[in-house]
Amino acid sequence: MTVALIGAGAMGGAIGARLLATGTDLHVYDLDPAKVAGLVALGAGAAPTAAMAAQGVEAVILSLNTAHVVRAPGRIDNMVKDLNGAQDLARATHTAMPLTAVCAEVHRLLTAAGLSSEDQAALMEYFKGPKPETAP
Repeated sequence: MTVALIGAGAMGGAIGARLLATGTDLHVYDLDPAKVAGLVALGAGAAPTAAMAAQGVEAVILSLNTAHVVRAPGRIDNMVKDLNGAQDLARATHTAMPLTAVCAEVHRLLTAAGLSSEDQAALMEYFKGPKPETAP
């Protein structure tokens, strides 16, 4: 299988290393060349752009959040922006990313419900619904 990994930070780097250990053909792009170099040393191919990494692959993995984004207010809004970017990349490279579309829709629902400033834990609270009453 040929996979593109866009974002090779802490999480993306770990995912990439595991994929390489399983024999996956991995194309990597990250803004930081040192992060790409670490995976290239393990057998990945470096791509000069995200679009080129995603060209002609069977799957694309995005690992784009940085620490400042994760801690920032409006995290669900940030995810909507990132997921929209992922969908734009998928369209530009003719790459099927059906789960990205589902995730984007879930985040749009969260925003519509007034939870755009919440973190990802809001997903669980939103879909769990009201807590059942317990007997005394």
